[in-house]
Amino acid sequence: LGASLGANSGLTYLDLFYTWIEAAGAQALGEGLRHNSTLTTLALDLNFALPAAGDKFIRPLADAFLVNTALTTVKLARNALGNSGIKALSRALKKNQTITNIDVWFTNFDHDGAFHLANALK
Repeated sequence: LGASLGANSGLTYLDLFYTWIEAAGAQALGEGLRHNSTLTTLALDLNFALPAAGDKFIRPLADAFLVNTALTTVKLARNALGNSGIKALSRALKKNQTITNIDVWFTNFDHDGAFHLANALK
């Protein structure tokens, strides 16, 4: 999927709802996102139930968000990202100027994660 996404020049919306992507899959997806210039919406709702898995899931994606300039919408609802995952995402959002819509509903973070997210969105 990652290699195909990186080479694709027509896809604008990718919905991987409830596909249970593992860490290696998230790494491949992140690599593909680094090279994709057309995908504007990425929906990854309900992929990780455990906070440890959520952290491994979001880091390669957050790294890709640092360099991807096409994505405008990212849906991460119902993933157990936890505070460390939200912090990684926040660092990417602070630098990424094209993501304008992000859904982190029910992603298992507390006031510490909310603080980092709020600072990134200033």
